[in-house]
Amino acid sequence: MEKLKIIIHNIRKNLKVILLASLLILFLLYKFFDKENSVDGYGDVNLPQQSDYSNFENENYIVEIKGEVNRPGLYVVSKNARISDIIDLALGFTEYADDSNINLAEKIVDGMLIIVNKSEKKETLDKISINYASLEQLQKIPHIGKSKANNIIEYREKNDGFTNIEEIINVNGISKNLFEQIKEYICL
Repeated sequence: MEKLKIIIHNIRKNLKVILLASLLILFLLYKFFDKENSVDGYGDVNLPQQSDYSNFENENYIVEIKGEVNRPGLYVVSKNARISDIIDLALGFTEYADDSNINLAEKIVDGMLIIVNKSEKKETLDKISINYASLEQLQKIPHIGKSKANNIIEYREKNDGFTNIEEIINVNGISKNLFEQIKEYICL
């Protein structure tokens, strides 16, 4: 009876460790057997056993996608797949993607590498307006803290805004050197 009490006490004492280990094992099993990544019969790279390679290679291609997609990586797809299928598997383009030179209807080939470049136009949209930005937005400009952001706001209110970005060097605390460092991040 005394041994049983000791065993029960030890189990209770180690219950947290046992539960944590069980949860970790369940999580790993879930990740290993997760097939949710499939889109219309396609899925992440899941290479067959060595003996199945001849059928696998006759029916599928392996394609890599990089750059401005939400989930870059290697994908196994059927031979009749198109670039649009790979984009879908990669969970679509990011907000910065330049999709203007991508032929979504193009058929893929085995070993194909698809690179989605960053759009220069969309990058310019991310510039911060020195005429309209809030205090918080101005502080997102590199090297601009709260004090310099307040100085920018004071200057633009006093002078009815900026007429060009170079005018920012007239703001207290902003030198020509600092302007050179921040000019690519600002706009009117």
